Amino acid sequence: MKSVPIASVAKVATDVDGRDVLLIVHEALWFDAAMSNSLLSSNQVRSSGVCIWENPCDTTHILSIYNEASATWIPLKMQGIVALTKTRVPTEDEIKTLPTIELTNLTPWYPSAATYEPQP
Repeated sequence: MKSVPIASVAKVATDVDGRDVLLIVHEALWFDAAMSNSLLSSNQVRSSGVCIWENPCDTTHILSIYNEASATWIPLKMQGIVALTKTRVPTEDEIKTLPTIELTNLTPWYPSAATYEPQP
């Protein structure tokens, strides 16, 4: 496989209240049209201070992503062994108008040097 570019990307998702929100992921792997799905590292999200619960055996949390800064919950569901949420490419108007939720930092992410805080 060729080297995969790193980019900041935006996707539209629906929060638990049924509102569309713009999810921003910095330091994302950019596959362009080569993949129909987007990949998101749960550990990268955690290292950015955003809570993510993707463990279907965790009986104390619902499957979700929670951004405390915006008090926004994004529901996840399991498909086999993968936790996912439906997203789509935003329109130009949505990029300008939807509430924005940053899931990862702009700071370069180095997985081998990542540190984590306990999640509630």
